Amino acid sequence: MENQESIYEEKQGNLLTGILGALLGALIGTALWVLVGVWGYIAGIVAWLTAFLAGKGYDQLHGRPGKAKAITIIVMLILSICVGTVGTVAVVGVQSIKEAEEEMNSFKLAHFKKLYPNELMQTSDEIHTEMTKNLAVGLLFGALGAYPIVLGDRRKKQKQDTVQPYEAADGAPKSTENADDTDKHLDA
Repeated sequence: MENQESIYEEKQGNLLTGILGALLGALIGTALWVLVGVWGYIAGIVAWLTAFLAGKGYDQLHGRPGKAKAITIIVMLILSICVGTVGTVAVVGVQSIKEAEEEMNSFKLAHFKKLYPNELMQTSDEIHTEMTKNLAVGLLFGALGAYPIVLGDRRKKQKQDTVQPYEAADGAPKSTENADDTDKHLDA
């Protein structure tokens, strides 16, 4: 009886620790997303890796299996891609500002801002457009990356639900897959 209760608790898991594990895995993915983005790329493999790390983190901290895991991975992946995209824009923006300030002295920079304020707004619109495009592409890659992970867990659960082993009192085989062993067992 005690063994059955521990199996039941193991199957249930803890949603909060699972979310924490998925968050930690997604943070690693976010850092990778920013790093790759600073180099000027949007990589689908990073989105897949982020989903994978979120799933592994969820499992490592014994999160509740089933729909809760799928929803948690998807939410963490979306948050990770959003934060990673904004982080990439922030890092690239800071690098660009530093480069521009190094090229201009403070007098020229103040003069430029005074004479061309619309240029700064246009740059802001370009950044917004680029960020939106990168976010859309990142979410597409994220969906493609998370789909096999979430689908794989779902198929695994369905397979476990369809094959239910049973305990036989006389020592017969424990599942219907080994039914041909029943004849051998009875002959002995």
